[in-house]
Amino acid sequence: MIANLLQYQYLIGMLVFGLPVWLMMFRRKHLRSSMIHSGIVYTFILLCGFLFLSTRDVPPQLAINPGYWHPATLFDLNNLTGGLGFEDIIFMFLGAGIATGVIEFCFGKKIKPAFRSKHHYLALIIAILGSAVFYKITQSNLMYALIIFNACGALAMCLQRPDLSKHALLGGAIVGIIYFLQWQGYNLLFPDYIAHNYSLQNISNIFLLGVPIEEILFGLTFGLFWSPEIEYETGKKSSV
Repeated sequence: MIANLLQYQYLIGMLVFGLPVWLMMFRRKHLRSSMIHSGIVYTFILLCGFLFLSTRDVPPQLAINPGYWHPATLFDLNNLTGGLGFEDIIFMFLGAGIATGVIEFCFGKKIKPAFRSKHHYLALIIAILGSAVFYKITQSNLMYALIIFNACGALAMCLQRPDLSKHALLGGAIVGIIYFLQWQGYNLLFPDYIAHNYSLQNISNIFLLGVPIEEILFGLTFGLFWSPEIEYETGKKSSV
């Protein structure tokens, strides 16, 4: 029984990760549509990225799976598809929802009326180009390119829409803290998970209280980029 449960550590982690999403959605009903929309958009973007990478000859040590990590997933989809399982889709969807609603939830804000702005997808284009150039130059694991994707997108967004800078910084800090605390709980629940499922020989081996620095950087940059995503995409004013 316990052995069977341990096969679903990643799935259990995603369900724990999803609890804040549901808390926000049910406490602040007006955020539901924005969080669902954001989750769908982010999931679609990363699925397109995965499909593109599946057509490229990426060395195993540079791929997310197995180069960065190799967790057990439902039906072994992570290995069968080369890195995409149901758990990854849950992570994308719920993570984007948390980032989108976290500022409004924490500070009791509402998304404000429209702000006239054009080129609502420029930051995404710059994020894609920035991460592609970074990978081409460094030939490092794609996890680092994903971090650069978030960072470039956030920087481009704030340069184009300076009114979103405070929102992005607060979102990055709060999402980063939430993600870090969730990792602390996850390590208590599954203390050997990182040692057994991460390809430590291919990453920095730098940890902060047991959490890989790559995960911390991902949480921070993801919050920076995705927290003001709805305001940026729809041309609305920041709620902070």
